[in-house]
Amino acid sequence: MPTPPNNFSSNNQPLTQIHSLNALKLFCAFLVVHLHIPSIYQSLILPLGHIAVPIFFIISGYFIYGKSNKLDPNKLRRTAIKIAKLIIVSQSIYIIYTLATSFRHEGRLDTLLSSIGWFYTIFFGSWFSGPLWYLTAFLETILFIWLIVRLRAERILPYLIPVCLLARCLMKFYYSHYPTAPYFSWIGYNLITDGIPCVIIGMMIRRFLHLAPSQRILCFITALLFITLYLSGYTFDIYSTCIHQISIFLLATSAFILVIRYEPKHRLTLICAKYGKDNSRDIYIGHSLMGVIVRNLVPDFISIINPIATFAITLLGSKIYNYIKQTRPINLNLLSKRMKQY
Repeated sequence: MPTPPNNFSSNNQPLTQIHSLNALKLFCAFLVVHLHIPSIYQSLILPLGHIAVPIFFIISGYFIYGKSNKLDPNKLRRTAIKIAKLIIVSQSIYIIYTLATSFRHEGRLDTLLSSIGWFYTIFFGSWFSGPLWYLTAFLETILFIWLIVRLRAERILPYLIPVCLLARCLMKFYYSHYPTAPYFSWIGYNLITDGIPCVIIGMMIRRFLHLAPSQRILCFITALLFITLYLSGYTFDIYSTCIHQISIFLLATSAFILVIRYEPKHRLTLICAKYGKDNSRDIYIGHSLMGVIVRNLVPDFISIINPIATFAITLLGSKIYNYIKQTRPINLNLLSKRMKQY
């Protein structure tokens, strides 16, 4: 997730002081772990977990503007390069893991040699690890917006929200009824269903946040959408699918606005904000791999702690990695001089 620019201010506060959004990122990472790691209560948290990735996209869209609340093609280009590097590193980790386990599990080597698998990896990002579709969809969304800016067609962006929402409803309905369809994983999760509309929603919130209703009204709307989300999530006709998908969009939007207007003062919230800022990205990327390790170590009869253990261990690994990176930076010039001495 992109790092917030230090020059932005909202309600006369620097962006680095908006701890509530960082705490929200940690909560969304927690939901994503529960989506992908089986547990005995997964069905209860599953509907709510569907708002996690849209919120991640909305946060990214909220931070995408430049200094003057305008889309800067240079900033978009830098963001795209940053995400592309992150994709290469993330995919490499899972490719190495697949290769390392190919001798113990039949079919893993075929996964590496599959041409359709590499096609999925490059364009959809969901072959070696399903959750990595988010990074690929985000990169494609940034490139799409960059192209729109270069064409000076920014005015069409708000109109893409209802178009993409309609496409999302249809594609999710198809996704739930035809699980063996070609390009199955892309049909349900991609830049059209999530990336473009949610990023644009985040951009619109930044521009028109001052028009948002009061906290009390937002709480009522959020609670109503929460109930609607759960009631519409257990039937799969086209009508219920549309209501469910629209509820996900609206709940993610209302929850985001509610959180960003909240000024955290409790110590626990500030701690979560620090973890969310520093570690939510690593948790999202690494939880699938860590979940495999946890499932092999934790007995089935206590599977209730699988998602929590996966979240905690991945968070700990992220903290250790960041500590090593900050305390032992690699000095390339010094390393080069020492190599010449030998």
